[in-house]
Amino acid sequence: MHQDQLEYPVAQLIRDRRTVRQFREDPVPQLLITKLLDIACWAPNHGFREPWRFIQYRGEARRTFAESVVATFSAEEKEKNGDRRLAYYMDIL
Repeated sequence: MHQDQLEYPVAQLIRDRRTVRQFREDPVPQLLITKLLDIACWAPNHGFREPWRFIQYRGEARRTFAESVVATFSAEEKEKNGDRRLAYYMDIL
């Protein structure tokens, strides 16, 4: 075990972290989302607490948002990736 792992257990957590893009289907409770975002606002960044603002798109607003993003694509980009990107945005929102 490295010395920094003894002093900073979070260092090992960061090193071992992996992105997993398999999401559960059940919705995350609104209260949990609000609490997590509130905590995230306190993460260190340049010595300041930024005045973060969040917008959550739920229900039909998710599709409206995803379609609006895809609408900003060039005609070529829409032809090539539009359907795939729309599906991606609908899946992660």
